Amino acid sequence: MSSAPTLIRPLSPSESMFAEAGIYVSYSTRVTGGIDTAALREAFAALRRTYPVLATRIRSTGPGQSVLEDDGMSDYAVTGGTAEDDVLSGLPDLGGKAAALHVVSHDADTSSVTLLTHHSIADGRHSLRLLADLWSNYTAIVEGRPLDLVVRPYPDSAETLLSERGFVLEESAWSMPAMPENARSRDTEVLPARARFTAEETEALRSTARRMQTTINGLISAALLQTTADSQGVDVGDLLYVYPVDLRTRVTPPIGLTEGTNVLGLARFVAESGFDTSGASTGALARAVVDQLAQGLSTGEVQRATMRLPADPEALVTLLPTMVISTNWGVVPELRTPAGVSVTDFHPGMAPIVSDIPMAGMPSSTIITTFEGQLTLDSTVGPAEVADVARRMRDLL
Repeated sequence: MSSAPTLIRPLSPSESMFAEAGIYVSYSTRVTGGIDTAALREAFAALRRTYPVLATRIRSTGPGQSVLEDDGMSDYAVTGGTAEDDVLSGLPDLGGKAAALHVVSHDADTSSVTLLTHHSIADGRHSLRLLADLWSNYTAIVEGRPLDLVVRPYPDSAETLLSERGFVLEESAWSMPAMPENARSRDTEVLPARARFTAEETEALRSTARRMQTTINGLISAALLQTTADSQGVDVGDLLYVYPVDLRTRVTPPIGLTEGTNVLGLARFVAESGFDTSGASTGALARAVVDQLAQGLSTGEVQRATMRLPADPEALVTLLPTMVISTNWGVVPELRTPAGVSVTDFHPGMAPIVSDIPMAGMPSSTIITTFEGQLTLDSTVGPAEVADVARRMRDLL
């Protein structure tokens, strides 16, 4: 006889927005060598014991309201499939589970191991730590070493953590700018594409960013804005650039990687007049993005603007052509593997979404990571646009 679910806590607004949209984020590792599925199940079970939030479920209690519950289920939600390329082939409905593990066999020697976390309970950097711990657990189990597990508390919301540090969060959600009359409509079909730079190119871009008195993230932001302006037939100043900012090391005291769920501020940028889409403007535009971020952090504006939906979510539909979104997860941590097994690639992504938000499609976005020293852009802006962003970046070298 099963017991009634135990309420952990209601979700905050910065968490509920992801619950309402049903968003899972996938962290896929492409692996060569044989995978011991029993050891992998054991590793995931150990991960759930270390981080009890992974054994919970998200349940909606009304419009814009959800709760986190411990449903007491022993199902580890380790699933599998077979496909040549699709890392989520055979993924079942996760039914609000906070986390799951999915394994897809591509051929006799290659597979994908994907950790999925509900965005309500963990952001990118939080989940990357979970992924690293999963592989450490697996390696220890295969090698016959004991696991040294330390149970972590349930993570707090950004609202709780920032309020404890003296920030009074914005009461109202962010407003939407007007849509330019000449903007082109955007195809609602999601077309994922990737641009990867070699380790040598990545280091050269880092040197170029220093020389131009900006950052690699600033250069990527500028290239994304310029490419979008060209593809949508608008001026750079007509675009709204929105991106989350990891606040863990930007507040005092700092916040641990798994101490909070979505410890994200929200930065917004609209370019002033004078910027065009030529390569001569890229450096100045990158500096403008970085300077405005620094200003927003110094005033606390970014910290107070936690992630949440705009006051009118339906307005997102009309604004999609001129909205640019990116998120930078930073460096993918070292993923330990036993002898005979190697992680050869990392792919971020979104699992299928079930949403009551009346949108024609999710906004196109770009996830920025660095895997084994190689800067990587995984984006849904379109293959031609991703290629153009990469070209603009390489033209700076």
